[in-house]
Amino acid sequence: MPVIELAEFTRAKPPGRPRIVTFYSPIHRSADGEERSLSITVRVDDGDIVHVLQVVRENGGIGQESADGVLQYLPWPCAAVTIRDA
Repeated sequence: MPVIELAEFTRAKPPGRPRIVTFYSPIHRSADGEERSLSITVRVDDGDIVHVLQVVRENGGIGQESADGVLQYLPWPCAAVTIRDA
């Protein structure tokens, strides 16, 4: 898959379409010594992905509570971001 600029992606997709944005950390070692990568996914119902990226960057990262109650925080800049239609 070719890499595209965010502005090009935004122009190619009409605004307002719901999107799924996933932020990824670099590979790191967890407390138990396993190599892993943290990912945090958000659904953007109004499709304004640029706003979401700006807020995450301005706040220095993004946090989330996992299903088992563990608080996770992924600092900015992250290793990768994927954007797809919801």
